[in-house]
Amino acid sequence: MSEKIVQLNEEVIKGQIKELVRGSVKETLSELLEAEAEKLT
Repeated sequence: MSEKIVQLNEEVIKGQIKELVRGSVKETLSELLEAEAEKLT
């Protein structure tokens, strides 16, 4: 029976999470700003 070994690169994972969070925040802020702009017109 062979064992599967998983090796995680913590720095790569942190970078990917950072980019994912940044993208989510950017998208959310854009949507909020667009909604605010629509209210003003």
